[in-house]
Amino acid sequence: MTNHKPAIINPVMGQSAPFTQHQQAGNRHPANRHRHTPKKPRYAHKVQQQGKDTSQASTAPKTAQNSTNTGANKAGFGIGGNHNQPSRQNPAKSHLKQRQRADLARLPSPIDFYHTYGLTLKGGGVWRMAVCPFHDDRHPSLSINTDHGGYICHVCGASGDMVGFYMARFGVDFVQACKELDLYR
Repeated sequence: MTNHKPAIINPVMGQSAPFTQHQQAGNRHPANRHRHTPKKPRYAHKVQQQGKDTSQASTAPKTAQNSTNTGANKAGFGIGGNHNQPSRQNPAKSHLKQRQRADLARLPSPIDFYHTYGLTLKGGGVWRMAVCPFHDDRHPSLSINTDHGGYICHVCGASGDMVGFYMARFGVDFVQACKELDLYR
């Protein structure tokens, strides 16, 4: 009886041949197989090409001058307008359009805030647990960060910050929540 082993079929070559060292490591492709010529940049038309003289660019405006856009140019904003003429915007009106900003520094500490709205925080450390008010549950599943006031419920997925908690608890929008929490100056 002879101890003859069948030839190993090389799957890459499709024939009987011994495996080479790089094929045994799992890499069936030669090292230089995927080397391609460098591609042109995707936005080649926007890139300044070498040797091209761009100093003789046109100084004409990009938009045609017609009755709809000449007013903006004459107001001192565009090309060739009278810069001594005041702009058409009234500074008093733009000041009135400025929105109020909520001052989040006016919020109480997270522990006091959540205690005010009926949550009993359990545990110690930065993250404390409470019973989630957004679903029926008897076990604490709401994690509250006592540093920044963020919360997340591990059962229903409710999450947010203190203003978001107030919005979800009482069904109000952001502006109304900020007014009720007295966050506007």
